[in-house]
Amino acid sequence: MRYLEVAMATATLMTVEEFAALPEDGLMHELVEGELLTIPPPHSIHARIANRIFASLPLFVLQSGLGEAFAEAGYQLEDDPATVRQPDVSFLPAERLAQQPQDGYFRGSADLVFEIVSPSDKAADLDLKTRQYLAAGSKAVVIAYPRTRSVWVHRLDRSPEVLTADRTLEVRDVLPGWSLPVQQIFAPLDAPEA
Repeated sequence: MRYLEVAMATATLMTVEEFAALPEDGLMHELVEGELLTIPPPHSIHARIANRIFASLPLFVLQSGLGEAFAEAGYQLEDDPATVRQPDVSFLPAERLAQQPQDGYFRGSADLVFEIVSPSDKAADLDLKTRQYLAAGSKAVVIAYPRTRSVWVHRLDRSPEVLTADRTLEVRDVLPGWSLPVQQIFAPLDAPEA
């Protein structure tokens, strides 16, 4: 046990600047409390769900003037220890976009974050990621579970809301007027799309 404590105490944590300077290697990385995390490429179902969620957002938010939607944008959630996360889909309102740096990662978390659960995701990692997003300013974190075809909406200081195929996903306080039937997010995932 003593060796582990010494090894952890001497580990060098990466800064946001070091993370941003990493060479392109074709893999997706996140920086979690100073530690580099390499994320395997998503499976096809993951990619299809992310695409369905993303497809419903950009035109809606631009036409309504609410802000912008992003696929896999980088968000610097913390400075020390450095944490940079890359949600599958996210939304930033116009007033926050105006305050963001023109270069580098978005500061803080998106107001609305979407994550799709992959087979390699562990419950503890999803919980940590959700708590980090909420602590950094997210108003809602939406987690899509392909296996159960359900969507969990997490908010600060509330129990998650669980939506099944017969429900509609709405986040009125963040995106008034936007909705997406849960069934549309998942159906049919076992057949190729036309």
